[in-house]
Amino acid sequence: MQEDYNELYWFTVVARERSFTRAAALLGVSQSTISNAVKRLEERLGLRLLIRTTRSVSTTEVGEKFLSAIRPRLDDINADIADLMRYRDRPFGTVRINLSDYALESVVWPKLRDVLREYPDVNVELYCDNGISDIIEERFDAGIRLGERLDKDMIAVKIGENWRLVVVGSPQYFEQNPIPYTPQDLATHQHAAALRRWALRVGIREGRQGCPCAGQWPTDDKSSGKYDRCGPTGIWPGIPSGKLRF
Repeated sequence: MQEDYNELYWFTVVARERSFTRAAALLGVSQSTISNAVKRLEERLGLRLLIRTTRSVSTTEVGEKFLSAIRPRLDDINADIADLMRYRDRPFGTVRINLSDYALESVVWPKLRDVLREYPDVNVELYCDNGISDIIEERFDAGIRLGERLDKDMIAVKIGENWRLVVVGSPQYFEQNPIPYTPQDLATHQHAAALRRWALRVGIREGRQGCPCAGQWPTDDKSSGKYDRCGPTGIWPGIPSGKLRF
């Protein structure tokens, strides 16, 4: 049997105040509303809980037992609700984010510490994935992607500056190989990337030109160019840094 919380709570207030009038004033409802609610409770239980006179209200013996049984539980419920209300205007919970290594290093880490300090009830789970995981299927709350790699039905918010990828290589590599100046020059170089063909923009008006790729150790690790893991073995479409030539 499913009980009505209001009826139970209103009964405890009437029993405590020993008056329907005072209980109605405290609860902000009419006296008839409380009286009818308590009457429905008694009828549903098949028990007389209150003794009503023209001057006062008191509990019956079974009403006192019923009051002793439900009042601590209702107090616990009210305390739990009050505790939850502190989250009403403050973020809390766990956020699961899928992102690449480079997005983690360049976008998230610089901001995450301040965010967690400001919102101590928020936990962030970061899952690095250089592929394109299905955010919905994998039950992530959000994903960080390059703009051109978004699914059509995704809601996107820009969180960082525009990135311009360029062809980079280590000084050791270019000591042994000529520096490329055109997309055609790249055909003879080792390419440290999983893509079999790069789309390069040459100048402003020329648009994109395709460039076939070949390499002995292709990888989809987007951080390789940034951290100079290529060493002397190949070139990479990456973010320029102080250690790389482009």
